[in-house]
Amino acid sequence: MLLVMYLGVQAFESSVATPLVQKKMINMPPALVFGSQLVIGAFGGLLGLTLTIPIMAMLMVLVKMV
Repeated sequence: MLLVMYLGVQAFESSVATPLVQKKMINMPPALVFGSQLVIGAFGGLLGLTLTIPIMAMLMVLVKMV
């Protein structure tokens, strides 16, 4: 029972809470967070998944500057 509750909280945090906080902090839409995590995570594995948000933030800044 404890494992199910832990996995539920983890799933909620990673798929709902974290993207909403990131949207407020770096003004990145949650759909972009989900999509980029799927694509970069599929190609880059765990390291790609870990670096997804910093990579997308750098790309957003680069696009806004150009």
